[in-house]
Amino acid sequence: MSQGTLYIFPQSPRGSFPAALAKYFNLDVQVKYISECGEEFAAKFPLKKIPAFAGKNGFKLTEVIAISYYCMFLPSFF
Repeated sequence: MSQGTLYIFPQSPRGSFPAALAKYFNLDVQVKYISECGEEFAAKFPLKKIPAFAGKNGFKLTEVIAISYYCMFLPSFF
């Protein structure tokens, strides 16, 4: 079962750091590369900030530092 979904721009250094952390810690996080903030993304994240993380049970984060911090400690929760 996935621990969440990480939305990032493909060429953004701000998005590559949380994705690298998820890969390093071998987290079950789905990474979705998006090219623009469409209606589906805006419905989930009204501020339209990228990178964004949507965890299970509706948990959401939008700042790169908050997402990175969460990813660092996510393995200890499981």
